[in-house]
Amino acid sequence: MATETLQDKLIDYLQDTHAMEQNVLRMLDGMMTQTTHPEVLTRVRMHRHETERQERLLRQRLEALGSGPSLVADAPAIAGAWMKGMMDMLRADKPGKMARDAYVTEHVEIAAYSLLERLAERAGDLETTRLARDLGAEERQMAQWIENHWDLFIDLTLDDAGLHSVWSGAGGQSSTSGGHSRAGFVNRLPQQAMHLATATPMSKLACLTGAGVAGYLLYELTQGNLGRSSAGRR
Repeated sequence: MATETLQDKLIDYLQDTHAMEQNVLRMLDGMMTQTTHPEVLTRVRMHRHETERQERLLRQRLEALGSGPSLVADAPAIAGAWMKGMMDMLRADKPGKMARDAYVTEHVEIAAYSLLERLAERAGDLETTRLARDLGAEERQMAQWIENHWDLFIDLTLDDAGLHSVWSGAGGQSSTSGGHSRAGFVNRLPQQAMHLATATPMSKLACLTGAGVAGYLLYELTQGNLGRSSAGRR
């Protein structure tokens, strides 16, 4: 068995990081189809452009080292992002929990780039060291933006649920009534349709698959078939 070299280990870390960015691209696609707030949508689109660039730079770095992306790493990452996209469509509380998930993901990326930077230093690869440091800084900026907007995300969550805030808090906003929330949802439908129309093919596939699953479950529940099936198994 051949002995693993420092470059082999570096390639392994680069491939894992590339797979991570593939996952994030799909996740951001899903967020764009389910986000209508102008400021949030603008920032998510901007970060998707950053992530596309990050994926490209990581792939180029792998090619410079005589390797390339790993299908074994990329495929599960993309599949996992699709599954998350379907679950996001089914859950009611989107703004707050999607922001929470994005915040966690940004810190996973920060950790990945921190490790990659230090491994590249030990391998004497100054180009990869610089790349990891620069891309990690972009993830820190996105995480900081989310952290600075927690009040906005919770206000959007309460608004979608039709709940009043009993305290204006640091955000200085209160949520609207249930009637206004329902009207807002109806008014946002054309925007959501437009976002889906301009989404990438993979994003459309994930959203349409999720819609099909949701429709099937809704039909089964309204017909009482799920309950009868469970009773029959017992």
